Amino acid sequence: IIQNCELKNYQGVAVNSKGEDHHITVRRCHIHHSSVGVGEAFYIGKQDGSVTPHHWLIENNLIHDTAGQQGDGIELKYGVHSSIVRDNVVYHTQYPAILCYGVTGDNAARERSNLIEGNLVFETKEGIGAYADAIVCNNIVFDCDLGYLSRAHPKPPQNLEVYNNTFYNCGALAFLGWSEARHCRFVNNAAYDIKRGVRLQGSGTFVNNVG
Repeated sequence: IIQNCELKNYQGVAVNSKGEDHHITVRRCHIHHSSVGVGEAFYIGKQDGSVTPHHWLIENNLIHDTAGQQGDGIELKYGVHSSIVRDNVVYHTQYPAILCYGVTGDNAARERSNLIEGNLVFETKEGIGAYADAIVCNNIVFDCDLGYLSRAHPKPPQNLEVYNNTFYNCGALAFLGWSEARHCRFVNNAAYDIKRGVRLQGSGTFVNNVG
């Protein structure tokens, strides 16, 4: 458990995991003003999906002003599963505030999806990027170039449940490579002042949204 800590003016990554780490809690931390290196607040897993960290709980943190080469806020790499990112405030990040790539393999991927819930995200290039195997609900995203993005990386979007979110004053919402057959759903969301509109490439369930 890492809690009630302040991490600031750091070089590289504030909270970094590249092993089979599991059942880790990071809560009520203030992470801000990275300077050089990749500059991310959280980097969990590896780019190639060769490790599978799981059951991380990242909650009630304040994250802002991440810079450097990347400057993401909370990044769950390909392979991270069964983890929760909730009730965080993330703003002024250079790249995505919250980014989730998906679970390795297809077997039981829906049961091992990651949960992104109740976060407040604003004033960043990309608000929430959930590419596969994620439940994204009850978040508020505003003043971002991309309010929401999903795309094929490294596998096609699948097992995405995006509901009860509010998107306001964003450049666009982008759903790339979606498929009804792969269980992609965008339901009961509010989207207002989306400057370039909603970009859907593919299919999926889009019902009961307002904007």
